[in-house]
Amino acid sequence: MDPRLQHIAENLDNITIGPDEPFQFHCTQCGKCCINREDILLNPQDLFRIAKHLEQTPQDVVEYFCEVYTGSDSRMPIVRLLPEGPTKRCPFLVRNKCRIHEAKPAVCAMFPLGRTHGFDLETGKPLPEILYILDKPHCGDDSETHTVREWLGSFHIPVDDPFYLEWSEALISFTQAFRKLEEINPAATAVLIRPAVYEHLYLAYNTSQDFLPQFQENLGKTREFFQILLHALED
Repeated sequence: MDPRLQHIAENLDNITIGPDEPFQFHCTQCGKCCINREDILLNPQDLFRIAKHLEQTPQDVVEYFCEVYTGSDSRMPIVRLLPEGPTKRCPFLVRNKCRIHEAKPAVCAMFPLGRTHGFDLETGKPLPEILYILDKPHCGDDSETHTVREWLGSFHIPVDDPFYLEWSEALISFTQAFRKLEEINPAATAVLIRPAVYEHLYLAYNTSQDFLPQFQENLGKTREFFQILLHALED
């Protein structure tokens, strides 16, 4: 497991924070959280918001600024920002300022907060709740006090973010589907199925329209696509 994720898992009880609990943090715009980063992953909503902000298509944003690869555990198509230069800086960091500040990825907007999906400890199934995490950052200072709700609200992220809940649940079910498909037909999964899922989930959006209804429609199509494939390949 990634050391950072293992640290979170082992200390979850000590670093979770409620939506209306206060915390101290002030961003001094040092840019440290934007360099030596190879792990800034984009979800479909991140990609949509960046594309809309830049007046580009999601496909353009991927081609100019990102890399797409297959997750080693999830087997899902993963989109990450491609770091630049010897400092491995975010491609949107220009003169120590974020070029897409108003549309920055959720993981960046939320910093120093993080979030994870709640799980039933007995069944291992996801719960319809989001756990927020505050781990001491190694930058900024403590000169400001915020609540989680206020901090998220400044970037228009709802505390009970419906997209995050749906996306987290989809990742679990789609990971299971990909693993099963790879057992049945690994070649078809790599060449045909995974690219089609990537297209549905990440690229098939009109940025002049609201994101969530489009995402939910694409999510439904992807679920149906998996069901048809699994049924056909298992027969």
